[in-house]
Parts: sequence; structure tokens; C-alpha cells
Amino acid sequence: MEELQWPTIDVLVAVSMRRYRKANPSGELRAEDVAYMMRQRGVPWTRNTVTAIERGKRKMSMGELMAFVSTLPISAHDFFHDDRVSMVKLAGDVHMRLGTFIS
Repeated sequence: MEELQWPTIDVLVAVSMRRYRKANPSGELRAEDVAYMMRQRGVPWTRNTVTAIERGKRKMSMGELMAFVSTLPISAHDFFHDDRVSMVKLAGDVHMRLGTFIS
């Protein structure tokens, strides 16, 4: 598999969310299912919110990201793991590789 060139954290979140929904061990989750899970956590998401995030039209706040990952029955490491990505761009010249920050 070809390695991606340092996607932004927002791109990695979007790709990871869609991949998780489609490959969920309990069966494919609909965007509405994810929105419902988030509303149970007090985050007012709709189906449109989920699809906007997956399409890169909307960014997640840090609080939303933490709430989302905490709803999953897998670890954050497994959620974000992608063999094609070794580093993501956080902002400016700040990048993250396997849980460490470098600039």
C-alpha cells in the first residue's frame, strides 16, 4: 500500500471515522447511528454532521473528538491506525508520529 504524504489530522479523522463505520465488527453503522451515539454523550450531532466531517466539510473540536473516540469499543490507537500513514500534520510545522510530537 502506498504511503500517504502527511495528511492533516482532520483528514485522518475523516478517513478513520468512515473506515470504522464501514468496517464496524457489529455491522456497518449508518451516519445516523454515529450521530445518535454522540447525542447520548451530550454532543448535538446529526447525520449531516457526521457526513460533513467524513467529507472534510466540517472539523471536529478536540472535545468532540475525545467524546467520539470514547464511544468506540476499540482503542484510540486502533481507530487512528492506518498503515499508509506514518505522520500527520497538526498545524504549521508541527507533525505527530506515533504519539510523539515533532516540529
